[in-house]
Amino acid sequence: MNNKKETINFLKELNIEQSHNPIISVVGAGGKTSVVEAIAGEYKKVSAQAVVMTTTHMRRPSSRHCFLDMTNRETEKRGGTGAWCEDMMKRLRELLEEQCVVWIGKPVEQGKIASVDRQIQAAVLGMGIPVIIEADGAKGKPVKAPRDYEPVILPETTVVLNVYGMDAIGRPLEEVCHRADIVAGLLGRSQEDLLEPVDIARLAASPQGGRKGVLPGMEYHVILNKADSSKREGDAEQIRRLSAEAVHITSFRKHEAVLVLAAGLGRRFGDNKLLQCYRGKPIYRYMLENLTKLEHVQKVLVTRFPEVEEAAELLDVQLVRNENPEDGIAHSLHLGLEACMHADPGLERVLVTVCDQPGLKAETMERLLEKAEQEKGKIICASTGGIRRNPVVWDSRFFPELLELSGDVGGRQVIKRYPECIVPVEIDETETKDIDYPEDIWKEGS
Repeated sequence: MNNKKETINFLKELNIEQSHNPIISVVGAGGKTSVVEAIAGEYKKVSAQAVVMTTTHMRRPSSRHCFLDMTNRETEKRGGTGAWCEDMMKRLRELLEEQCVVWIGKPVEQGKIASVDRQIQAAVLGMGIPVIIEADGAKGKPVKAPRDYEPVILPETTVVLNVYGMDAIGRPLEEVCHRADIVAGLLGRSQEDLLEPVDIARLAASPQGGRKGVLPGMEYHVILNKADSSKREGDAEQIRRLSAEAVHITSFRKHEAVLVLAAGLGRRFGDNKLLQCYRGKPIYRYMLENLTKLEHVQKVLVTRFPEVEEAAELLDVQLVRNENPEDGIAHSLHLGLEACMHADPGLERVLVTVCDQPGLKAETMERLLEKAEQEKGKIICASTGGIRRNPVVWDSRFFPELLELSGDVGGRQVIKRYPECIVPVEIDETETKDIDYPEDIWKEGS
């Protein structure tokens, strides 16, 4: 039985579809951008125009979204800010006619976008169409409490959505809370205490917590995200019972998984290469950092190394121990794939990768998964110069054959049987470089 909570229809469940051109501010932690994307997608699905922006910083939208860079680079050339603003608004209206939903912002470092100039902001709010605003930051944590200057909710806001991640329950405040000191103070708890459902209910109702900046006349809703197991959904239901607020329970997790194989014997290297230092940190750390950036997917790591297990235990990753690495990579693949299928009986695809490609980027893994979603029933292979590389995304139709493999050949045998199903995705050569020999590290000057 699949107990995964499905994504709700926000416009319908929150009765936003009945609102006249709402200004929606999304605050909190644990999935704000996912909520913003979901609402934007619902507007686009019904061909309704809407603008997405931020009053702080947010993750830059992926290439599947229409993004308009609002950086003012031509104030002097184009007759001042007023003329530039008119040009930008004209371009925005054109894109809205073509795309329905447009994201706007100023690209900044670390793959994020910042808020637009106040003049643009005011013009957008005066367009008479829905505006969806990410109005808070949480440094990737599932729970937060705001500082004095947070959140940045515009007075024009009509609906406030306060998001919490259910993966925080049962873990220490200091580990899962942004501004853990403030959270502890509001709750009268220690930062070492484990977060309980009642704590989230109290935070959500607090004028210094979830309700901070919510003015009279603004609708207020609590969104409990990541309710993607029976335990988490039960915790979310408990919060709903304890709350006087309007509480909505959801999950954005897709029926897809990332499976990392990290249990090899390292015969060519002559030692445990994953613990070797590469450009300042152990090789395995690069993949763990990628996993923290991937959202809405199941993550499984097969290993036999205590150091890797200890580091991964702090993440939302299922660990599978391989006690018999001498049985070859196929054994690790069996263990990991079976774990993925057991956790999600409706699993549609799995990205299989190794742990010794420190150049591989999380964005590339997302791009491969997006391609697999478009090309159902295919085998999506990373490629460099026409040569197949790791990672590979496998559709569920190939799972039975992957489970029949043996020895140290991996999925190559299955790929050879289905050349017509291979869809290559070209990626940069630096991302496919793996560490097989000590010289591979030395050549990089580590």
